[in-house]
Amino acid sequence: MKLYITTESGQVFKDGVGASGIDLSSLPYNVNTVQWNGTSGFMDFTDGSQTETLSGIDRFLGIIPLWEIAYKKEHKPAPYYVWDYKSNDWKVDTNAKKQYDIDQQVSTYKISLNDTDWYYARKAETGQDIPLDVVSQRKTARDYIVANTL
Repeated sequence: MKLYITTESGQVFKDGVGASGIDLSSLPYNVNTVQWNGTSGFMDFTDGSQTETLSGIDRFLGIIPLWEIAYKKEHKPAPYYVWDYKSNDWKVDTNAKKQYDIDQQVSTYKISLNDTDWYYARKAETGQDIPLDVVSQRKTARDYIVANTL
């Protein structure tokens, strides 16, 4: 595992993936950055103390769960998820999920209507009939849109 911690911005990068806003108060007050490349690393300080070479990162492993929580907060899985502070994880808001699904279907039907508009232009220009399945699909789309939008 690679780890980079910068106390000034409260950012932690684990294996190159960053998260911010992490409480790093568990670190000594004068730590500036911690860098671990998987086998070795160092820690430097804000007060001019000599850079310390690290032979392991055991004392920093407690920051990993904080990184995981911050990462999850920053990377919302879908618009209908809400953050649950009790479990420190995302959970589905069933009402928002229902509305999201409706909005997705409305969007799909609107695209379908746009994609079949040419049949009506062709009918106006040439008199050629519109296939019955297209007429039926468009009616279904319009009915759904009317029923599910304001």
